[in-house]
Order: sequence, then C-alpha cells, then structure tokens
Amino acid sequence: MPDGMLTYFLDITESYGRACAAISCKLALPSAHSLDPSGDMELKKQYFPEGRVYAAATIYE
Repeated sequence: MPDGMLTYFLDITESYGRACAAISCKLALPSAHSLDPSGDMELKKQYFPEGRVYAAATIYE
C-alpha cells in the first residue's frame, strides 16, 4: 500500500493543483509535489495548498 502521492511538474497551473487535490482526496493519500525550481516558487506553491511542496531538479539537471 502506498504511503502517499508524489507529483513532478515543470509547468504549473491552478487546474493541476485542483486535480492533485481531488485525486489525493479520492485516494485518501497525503500528497507531496516536486516542482521545477526556476521562477517564483512562492507563486507556484499557492497552487498546491494541500500537501508538501519541494523545489526539485530542473529538466536539464
């Protein structure tokens, strides 16, 4: 049984955040999100109010 749900996104939109929240809720799993660290991380974090958000390696790394 999984301990949680992990996502990785390069480009973030509000709809991705809503979809992740819905899936996490439906599966009753905590979520963690790895995001491309380029750009405004605080802005990106607002799309994922639930779950943990981490800056991950860029696609080039």
